[in-house]
Amino acid sequence: MARRLWARFEVVPFRYGVTLLAGTVVATGLLIAVLTAGGGSSGDTAAHPRPSRSPVEAAPPAPTWGTYVPPRPEPTPVPARPLVTSVPSHPRATHAPSHSSPATACPTSLKKWPWVWEVCRRRSNG
Repeated sequence: MARRLWARFEVVPFRYGVTLLAGTVVATGLLIAVLTAGGGSSGDTAAHPRPSRSPVEAAPPAPTWGTYVPPRPEPTPVPARPLVTSVPSHPRATHAPSHSSPATACPTSLKKWPWVWEVCRRRSNG
């Protein structure tokens, strides 16, 4: 019995060792591929300058070397637009028309749910 256990124990390091080695090789290859594909270090940014994303960041101004530079003008404030409230062209009716009745507006199949029936009646009555 000890011989069987030892035989299994001998195979275990080889079996898991090969898997560990293969996993390490694959992980290293993926890491190298990611770094070379564009996730490189910040040292190579001088070789590949990034274009500016907004016109404000365009180019720094030329050096003036002691000459007078007038101050920038203050931005002009934009006047606020007046709030326009929409007025309906026809006023809303305050009561429901007299010819509609809840019995004809709501289907009778809704009576099995009392709360739905009440909502339907309230809506049809206005």
